[in-house]
Formats: sequence, structure tokens, C-alpha cells
Amino acid sequence: MQVPRIGFNMFFYRDTRVGGMFYYAMNMLRELARKVPERLVLFGGRHLRNFVQGIDGLEKVSTRQIADASDIFDYRHEFDVLFTPAFWGGVSMLDYPTIHVIPDIQEQYHPEFFSSSELSRRRVFQPWAAISSTLLITISNFSKSTILEKFGVAAEKVRVTHLAAHPIFSDEREQGIRPTNMPDAREFLFYPANSWNHKNHRGLLDALVELRERYGWQVPAILSGHLLSGEFNHFDIPTEIRARNLQDHVFHIGRTDLRALKYLYSNAVALVHPSLFEGFGIPLVEAMSSGCSIIAARATSIPEVCGDSALYFDPHDHVDIAEKIKHVLENPAQADARRRLGQERARRYSDEKTADQTLEIIREAYELVAEKAAEKRIWASSANLPTPVLSVFISAGEMDSPETCAELARLRSEMPNFIQLIQVYTNASESPSDAGLLTESGCFEDGGDMRAALDKAVETAKGRYFFFVEGPSIPLRSFIYYLVEKEAIEAPEELLYGDSYTKHPKSGRIRDRIPIAEEHGDAVNMAYCSSLAFVVRSDVFRRFLKESGGGWSSFQQMALLLWPYCKRKRVYRIVNCVITSSGDLDWLWAKVKDRFPSDSSLGRFLGTPFGRCVATQMFRIYRVMPETVQQVVSDGLRAALHLYSSFPK
Repeated sequence: MQVPRIGFNMFFYRDTRVGGMFYYAMNMLRELARKVPERLVLFGGRHLRNFVQGIDGLEKVSTRQIADASDIFDYRHEFDVLFTPAFWGGVSMLDYPTIHVIPDIQEQYHPEFFSSSELSRRRVFQPWAAISSTLLITISNFSKSTILEKFGVAAEKVRVTHLAAHPIFSDEREQGIRPTNMPDAREFLFYPANSWNHKNHRGLLDALVELRERYGWQVPAILSGHLLSGEFNHFDIPTEIRARNLQDHVFHIGRTDLRALKYLYSNAVALVHPSLFEGFGIPLVEAMSSGCSIIAARATSIPEVCGDSALYFDPHDHVDIAEKIKHVLENPAQADARRRLGQERARRYSDEKTADQTLEIIREAYELVAEKAAEKRIWASSANLPTPVLSVFISAGEMDSPETCAELARLRSEMPNFIQLIQVYTNASESPSDAGLLTESGCFEDGGDMRAALDKAVETAKGRYFFFVEGPSIPLRSFIYYLVEKEAIEAPEELLYGDSYTKHPKSGRIRDRIPIAEEHGDAVNMAYCSSLAFVVRSDVFRRFLKESGGGWSSFQQMALLLWPYCKRKRVYRIVNCVITSSGDLDWLWAKVKDRFPSDSSLGRFLGTPFGRCVATQMFRIYRVMPETVQQVVSDGLRAALHLYSSFPK
């Protein structure tokens, strides 16, 4: 089979600060541009041109500069599979197979390393990427086991493709270039890592103090990577070096390029890698490829990557780290044997192998979606059903657009025995221009009484399940294809939530909202939805109508009451998770709490029961505002917070 056309989403990559995942994305882009350039469509922001120059084959790749990730939807006819080499900022469309990459879910095990806003973001986007992807890629068996444990996705959905080092590290002819700011040191230890707390520079520095004071070893150490000063998870390496009086033999030289890294690995006595958490650990493979001895933490994915080629220590015990460094210094023959094992082991990791595995996963995702869609269409059109399975209730507004009329006409022709279309509108001005095409029964009440309109619509409904759709841009066919499977439509759940879309008022581009998913954290809330779709058993909804007092004016408001009313519910698919509407306010709330610590006046007030009560009432008022007012409030709060952040402290 020919490789499907691939949409390669690099939009949210800005620079190298995200660490190993940036290099993974670039390596995959480099390999796919070499292997299948004509089948590739590259999406990126204005930063894209800064780091893709010089990639062989890129001149044959179609490149699209976009202003927002949701703009990818405008180019959906140019690709068959959307591949996002990250978990954030992706776009997932039901009629297109999508693949995301989750390197690790560190926040599930070490939330202390994340600010409240970053933690909230990860707790939304990580489960969303896991659930919404057709197939999911992760970078180690360790990461796969944690994703299965925490997110409950099916094991057969998750694929493992290991990372690899740049070819320069295995090139024996390449000696590298000595960094100009490197001190004069004949023998030195090396650790390349950004200054995040989980990289455990503290443990390494404490171990170097232990070596000096207990054993008399004053071992030079070179540290490299970004100093992320001001960020929540930042460890102030220069200050901590001075605090331990290590400045004479421990040096931080900043970010280095590939040739400088090759020199450092090739000339170091050992790479010391004390990280507390790794989804994979590219420096480990870079060191093995360069013939550098490794002393590393026995934690998370590190033993999986290094095998017998590293000497391991307890990363929480600086004395153990010191003793393992001393062991390597005193036993060069053993270190050399492990070094040779590392060079041999490094051959199993290559970008070409990872790219080939990724292309196979892309083919599989494409075939999976295409075959399932075809099977569902055939089953739905040929099934000899006495009554329709789904009665589809369509909210009025703009449903007479040519695009929507064509969509509904295809639905009726493809699935004549499966669905029944019912339009609900609450006043004559919403009545469609072509009711014969759009509906089998139109119901309206003068004065806009949604309850009365639904009572009349339900009388004509014949389906075992009611499918509610609000908004003209929802891809109805895609939703229904996912519901056709008997095990899905005949599930014991009383309520199934699907994706939610809305069109941008100016550009007409589709932007998506987060549907409710209580199972995946408080950050996800039904109030985020603008347009939505959900399925409820007909008997449950009839009982709901009978027992509820009405008072709603839209499917969305009705859905807010239905969610707690139903005992069994399931989110079966989530599309393009972007935090909007009340999500914006949650993001701002997290930022405000970060900016105002508990010892500040506002922080103390927010920490009181009365303060929490006031904040809760404000959020409740916000969530019932019209969406246009919500946007004004969110924009105003963002501007105010930005202005406050610029004030000197």
C-alpha cells in the first residue's frame, strides 16, 4: 500500500526548550522528508522557518504556515492522516485518523514539579491525546505501562517507538568541537540537561560535595542546557554551585550545539545522569553512541534504555551517587567494558528505524479508520431494522446552510434504515428553507418554548437512542459512524458524550470545545461546550422530560442537567482539545494563584472559606454568561494579568 498523505503538525514547537521531544520531532521530520517528501504536508507557525532550514528533501514538502492549530482543518483535504509529535495543541477529526505522541506522564507521579497552570494543562491535554488518537505513540515500554495504568486506554492502541541520537554521535570520523567557554579540564564528568528540578542537579551537586569531603576527590564536572530562570520547575544551578563552594570545579556552560556535545561526550570520563523521571532519555543514547561511559539513576525508563551498559545508583541518595562515580574513577577497565556494551546497544536505536515504525503506524491508523467507516456504512444501509436505531434531533439555527443540507442528504441516502432526522426549532424565524430535505418532522412553538418543542418531537421519535446535535458545523456522519458499532450503541451507559465543534464567527474555521469528562479531572467541564453532540437512551430521556421542570432554551443547557441525572455515562471520543470559554478562566485562575502566593493579601483572602465562596460564585456567574460576554471577560482578565506581571516587584 502507498503511504497515506501525512499532515505533520509542528505548530506548537517554538524552540529547543522542550528538550528531547523537540529533537525527536525534528528527527522524524528529517527522516520523513527524506523518505516520502511528496506525501508530506508540514504545518507550523512563524517560527518554523527558523529550525527547518537545511533539511534534505524539504524543498519537495508542502509547507503551510498557520496562525492557529485549528487552521489545520482548512487543509484537511491535503492529507489522509494527521501526525502530531506531541500531546499538546493537536487537532483530532473524526473523519481523519490522528496520531499523537505522549513521551511520558510525569505529572501523574510528580505533580510537585509543575505549576498549577501547567498541571491543569497537562491533566486536560494528556488524557485527551490518549483518548482522541486513533493510535497513540509513546517512547518506551515504561511510558506505555504508565499510560495504560493512568488513562485506561486499550493496550493495542498504544505503540512504542524508541528515540534515537543524531547520526553525528555514532560517526567515528567526527571528533566534535571543544566549546569555547569550556574550562581547562583534562578529565571531567558531563551532564547535559535543562535546569528542571526533576533532572536532579541537586543530587549530583550533593554527590560532588560528598566526593570532596569524604574521599578527597575534587572531580571537574561540566553541565550544559538551558537555564530556565523564573520558571516554576527551575533549579538555580549557578547559585547552588556557589552555595556548595563548587565553583572551582563545577561549570555550567549553557546550551551547546551538536558538535560541541559530541566533543563533550567523547572526552568525558562519564555521563552522570541522575534524573528522577524520564520517558526515554536521549542523552543516554547520545552517550552510548559516542562511546561515553554512563553512570545513571535506576529509575523509570533509564534501565530499559541502557540495559547492562550503565552503572546504576539510587537517584534519591547522593552518597550512592558519589560512590558510583568513585567506582568508575577507580575501575577504568570495568567502565570501558560497559562503554563497549553501550556502543553495541546504541545500534538498536536509529532515526531510520523509528521513522519506518512510524510510517507503519500511520498506514495502520489510516486503514483502521477507512475500513471501519466502510463497514459501518454498509451495515447501516443494509440492516433490516423494524425501527431506526437513532433519532437525530437537530437544533435549528443555520441548519439550512448548503453545507449542512448536503451532509444531511448524504446521511439519509447512506443510512435509510438506521437514522431518523428530527429538527427542533422554537420559533418561526428558525424554520428551515427546505424542511422536506432537512427533516422528517419539524416542531416549533411560538414564544420559543424548548420544552414544548421537545415534547412534540419526542412523540414522533422512533429510535432506541436519541442523538442530540447543536450547531451547523458538527460532522454528523463521522459521529454516526462511531455510533453504528453494535457494542457502542448498545452499551449499558445511559449517556454517551461526543465531540463538540463551533465555527469561528469571522473566519468560519472550525474550532473545537472540550466535552465533559469528569473522569479526567476537574479542569474539564461541560460549560466549555458551544456546539455539542450526545446520545441518550430514549427511555432515560423520556423519564428526564417527565421529571424535570424544563426551563432550558438550548441542547447545551439541557445537557448540563442530563449529565448528573444519568447514572452511567461514557465519553467515547474527544476532538481537538483547546481550553476556551470557562477553560480560559480556569487557566487565568491558575495563573492568578501562581502570581499571588499564599502569604500575599489576595492569596490569604483566596485561601479563606469566604474567599473560595466568592471565587466560586464569580465562576458560576461567568459560566452562564453568553459566549461573547465570556470572551470579553477572559480577554480583559488576560490583559490585566499581563499588565500586573510587568510591574516591578
